[in-house]
Amino acid sequence: MKNKRMHLFLPLLIISLVTIASAVIFSSCERDDEMALIDYYLNVSSTESIGVTDEDEEQGTMGQPNSNVLANTIWKMKKALRDIYPEATVQGNDKDVVTSIANIYNEYKAMYGHLERNTICVVKLYRVRKVDGIIRDSTPLQVYHFGAIPPAQEQP
Repeated sequence: MKNKRMHLFLPLLIISLVTIASAVIFSSCERDDEMALIDYYLNVSSTESIGVTDEDEEQGTMGQPNSNVLANTIWKMKKALRDIYPEATVQGNDKDVVTSIANIYNEYKAMYGHLERNTICVVKLYRVRKVDGIIRDSTPLQVYHFGAIPPAQEQP
């Protein structure tokens, strides 16, 4: 009789432990989602060296070689991202962030797109979910391609 009780008790115990463990895991995930903040960043991959800093005064002039025009455009994209979305929030703002960055990209493409050859730089806009300052996941929202402008075709 004692063995039969043990055979019935053991599966019930295992099921109970699995149920409790699942409840704890899922409730901790829900708390993470409640405390998660949405943020955005730009990832720049380039085959050419691009200096993108706030201190580089030369980047403000458009009459420079194409790499500086490209660096200036990327700097503008980063600045626009900081301006439109200065700090992480719970809800995010995909529409305004994407529109702001796309406007700068489209302006660049209107001026130089017809001159570009061979992609030399790819900029990806990501939406990230952070919990306690740690990125838990990221989603690419947009990808922007920049091509090289042959030296003989540079615009003054």
